[in-house]
Amino acid sequence: MGAFLYFKIWFKSERNLYKIGYKLLKINDLIAKSKNGTEIIVSLIPLNKMQNTRQGFKQIEVGKRVLLESGIEVDLNLDGRTFYTSPNQLFKLNHKVS
Repeated sequence: MGAFLYFKIWFKSERNLYKIGYKLLKINDLIAKSKNGTEIIVSLIPLNKMQNTRQGFKQIEVGKRVLLESGIEVDLNLDGRTFYTSPNQLFKLNHKVS
C-alpha cells in the first residue's frame, strides 16, 4: 500500500484561516488492535499549530493524530501508542509514535 501522503487545504479571508479538510493521496496501513480483538486500519497525521513569528504565521508540527478510515481524526493519548475511538473503546498501535 505505501506511505500516507496528504496535505491540508486552507483558504485565507481577511486575516482568517479556514480549514477545509485533508486531501488523501495514498492509504497507510497501520493496524490498531483493541483488547476484544477488533482490528482497524488507521493513518498518522501531524498535529499542527500556528506559531507567530516576525515574518508572520507559520505552521509547526507539535505531535501526531490518528486518522480513521471513516475520516474522523482522534488524538493520541500521552503514551504515544493508544487512542480512543469512542467511550470505552481503546485501541493500541504496535509501536510508539514519536
